[in-house]
Amino acid sequence: MSTPVHDKNQQLQYIKQRLHLLSTMVDNIDPEEGSESEMKRLEEMLEQLRIKCRQFQPDWKDY
Repeated sequence: MSTPVHDKNQQLQYIKQRLHLLSTMVDNIDPEEGSESEMKRLEEMLEQLRIKCRQFQPDWKDY
């Protein structure tokens, strides 16, 4: 298991990379030949990103 990342710069870099990957995947889906499994994979990746953002939230609280 990996160590939690608490550095805000690293957290933002992670989010940017995941969003870039998602954007690339969406751009490469052929609307005529795309599959349900591609949509499910996108949904899974979005859910993983949502979970990661929730994990990062405590580090972004205003004190």
